[in-house]
Amino acid sequence: MFHRLLLLLLLWDFGRPTTANASEPPVFEIALDEPVHVTIAGQPAELSFVVGTVDQVTLNDSFVEQLGLRSGATTKADLILDGTSKLTGRRAGAMLEIAGLKREQQLYWLPGRLTLPLHGTIGIMAVPHHRVRLKIGSNEAPLALRMPLAGSVDSTAYGLVNLSPARLAVTLNPSIRTLLPLISSAPGVDLKSVIAGRFTGEEWEEEAGLGIRHKVRRFELAQPLQLGRLQFSALAARVVAMPARQPRPKTGEKPTIVLTLSRAQLEEQGCNSLVVDKQEMSIAFYCTGPASPSNIQIAGAVRFSGDKLANTNRSMETPLAPQTSQGSPSTPISVATAPAISPDGWVELQPSNPLLVKIAGKNVELALDTGDLPGVLLNEVAAMRLGLGSGARQAAITYAGRKTAEASGARETVVALMRGAATNILWLRGYDGELFSGSIELSSLPHDRLRLRLSPEEAGARPVRLKLVVPRGRSSRGATELPGMASFQVDAAIQKSWQLPLVSKSLAADLVKILGGRLEGRPWLETLGYQLRRPVRRLVLAKPLVIGPLSFKAVAVQIGGTPDESNRLARGQDVLPDADADTDPDEIVVTGKMSGPAGRRISLSRTQLAEQRCSSLAVDKPASIWELICRGPA
Repeated sequence: MFHRLLLLLLLWDFGRPTTANASEPPVFEIALDEPVHVTIAGQPAELSFVVGTVDQVTLNDSFVEQLGLRSGATTKADLILDGTSKLTGRRAGAMLEIAGLKREQQLYWLPGRLTLPLHGTIGIMAVPHHRVRLKIGSNEAPLALRMPLAGSVDSTAYGLVNLSPARLAVTLNPSIRTLLPLISSAPGVDLKSVIAGRFTGEEWEEEAGLGIRHKVRRFELAQPLQLGRLQFSALAARVVAMPARQPRPKTGEKPTIVLTLSRAQLEEQGCNSLVVDKQEMSIAFYCTGPASPSNIQIAGAVRFSGDKLANTNRSMETPLAPQTSQGSPSTPISVATAPAISPDGWVELQPSNPLLVKIAGKNVELALDTGDLPGVLLNEVAAMRLGLGSGARQAAITYAGRKTAEASGARETVVALMRGAATNILWLRGYDGELFSGSIELSSLPHDRLRLRLSPEEAGARPVRLKLVVPRGRSSRGATELPGMASFQVDAAIQKSWQLPLVSKSLAADLVKILGGRLEGRPWLETLGYQLRRPVRRLVLAKPLVIGPLSFKAVAVQIGGTPDESNRLARGQDVLPDADADTDPDEIVVTGKMSGPAGRRISLSRTQLAEQRCSSLAVDKPASIWELICRGPA
């Protein structure tokens, strides 16, 4: 029965990667004021790129008519402006294709209300790419400020900075020019109690975007607000706080103050680009700043030197996929193709290509995935298109015994390569984050022998087969043993990009006991899945961990902290403890209470699969074999 899906997911997604990796998808780059060339429901379109307002794909009436969206299933979707004004809107689902990636998602329009530039607008959170770079200027600029990412497609991307009594949400809106940065307090919050300063001069009006104008007054700061390399000595504060209808913070949660930088401030601060990493959940400004101090302080008492700021997180220098002026993407667009069946009966699959299947009798393009989530994960818009909502049952995703997400589920026949099987299908309300229309776990395909081609086999290479037994009731991982250690499991997540393999606490304890090792460096937050984030720390081993052809000198292990504590960290409300502050840095304490192989595991991302030069991953269901073919590290 599918009454409740319990997923004790040890989902590991290592943020703060240290080096760019060839296996990573390219950053999507768009220049400010240039159109974004897309395909919507098979028709080419040009969208204006917006930041700081609403990131949804919002289309003009005339183009909606051309696409034929009105004749399909549409739902009401009103746009609330500034917490008070409401514009009547509609929405419908369609496939969006942009710079080599496709995703079925919601499209919005406002019948007879707004005339938008080009065919419509799109924001950072609506782009299907994990990493997006907005080019603002032509000058070279170092990393100025990196913050935890918040926001959604229904709002916009903004970064969080921890202030003592509140949290600062920093965003930008290059479509407006204001004399000073705009700052708005939450209801009942006295700005002077958060940032020392005083109001001076008379009121004036500033545009806040989408035709909204605010009455503001100059707020002189007692000392400059230093955000990384960015520095501001005065702000334009709204005379009236944000509307009372805005949700107030929960008990114990800090109120939010919104700081919006206009194009004028971006120019004054010498900003070159903005980079948003949705997988790492970070937002970064690259600016020279008004000056070049050797030591600068980020609000929240985190101090960095200028050199350290410039060298933090080189992952942002990954290869770019810029838009061409003609609108054709610089990378080939993945096309759903029929997998090949080899003479020995193996189904050969390419992880970069979508798989065309039938669900409820309708064609669906799905991305291939591997890992803990069995079955199919659909974007909500795809689930509604397939008509699954009427027969849906309640489901939930839990982590460490705590529910992290409400979900809906159904059991439907999934047909792939002329073979069908009843499969669990899951979708989350408001979640349209999967590429194409969703994803399917490799072992959930209705075939006995499946092989993923991870990379081409090199001539003359001598790869080694890591052939492991599949645990009972599982087909997405293999079990193994090493001398002195109890059985543990190995799995691979081809859609994740962790920079270190992640091990469970119980396995980490064994590794330290048998191989020796110590925790090093600062802890960092990792996205474990569906915006679930936990602190992890680097565990450097005295002897390498060798599993067949695989060899690792360091792994990452979750270091504790309750989900509530981790969520506060993700909101920028706390500062992670400095590892150098340990009372005894040579002492390592890694404990794990889960017994049995299910609680003892090592998870590999596509980064490790590339570093270990793995050419294929295979599942043989009748033989209960999980197999990796790799050459090992270079």
